[in-house]
Amino acid sequence: MLTWSLAAVAGMPLESFVSLRGIDLSQPVRRQIDHQVRGAAYTIIRGKAATYYGIGSALARIVKVILHDQRSVMTVCLPTPEVAGVPDVTLSLPRLVGGKGVMETFPLPLNDEETHQLRKSAQVIRQAVDELGDDD
Repeated sequence: MLTWSLAAVAGMPLESFVSLRGIDLSQPVRRQIDHQVRGAAYTIIRGKAATYYGIGSALARIVKVILHDQRSVMTVCLPTPEVAGVPDVTLSLPRLVGGKGVMETFPLPLNDEETHQLRKSAQVIRQAVDELGDDD
């Protein structure tokens, strides 16, 4: 889910920046960007035949933050009691990571549509986990 309402350029809201620059960021353009972001892994696989370099780089960064207690805000997964009304779900949210692992989770100031999309994502994950548990 792309959180357009939280995007900023040079400290100003994205909406203000594109307006100043005369950049088209209409809904069709946003949908195209969303589609490209969601398909980025496939583009990387076509070009490099794998995505493990990016995964390895991200893991190395997380390990460095923990080992050196750098206290960095990172988007990482963690079981969470409730996300957008969905109970007991694990997904990526902005979290303060340091020497003791995840130290804090930050609430996202999302607009109504973004909250709806986050809820849908959390529900999909919750349903998949529930279905996996049904086989026990």
